[in-house]
Amino acid sequence: MSEAERPTNVRHRVIGVTTLAAVMLYLDRVCIAEIAKLDEFKASLGLTEGARQFCDTSVLEHGGNRVPQRSFRQKVSRQR
Repeated sequence: MSEAERPTNVRHRVIGVTTLAAVMLYLDRVCIAEIAKLDEFKASLGLTEGARQFCDTSVLEHGGNRVPQRSFRQKVSRQR
């Protein structure tokens, strides 16, 4: 393999940066979820019970759609 054909190390950097971003997003989500449990936080935003139910429903809907999407992606990738 000549020098021009050898893969570069850019792919390792891309994987590293992507992994770091995923970890940071996970930590952010965990921190926000813990803060959202506090009554002071809910009161400071002025959320009513209806707004809280809407937020809870949105989270459940988003999570409920992730499983079918993943299943569909796996089925499509097997067909290729």
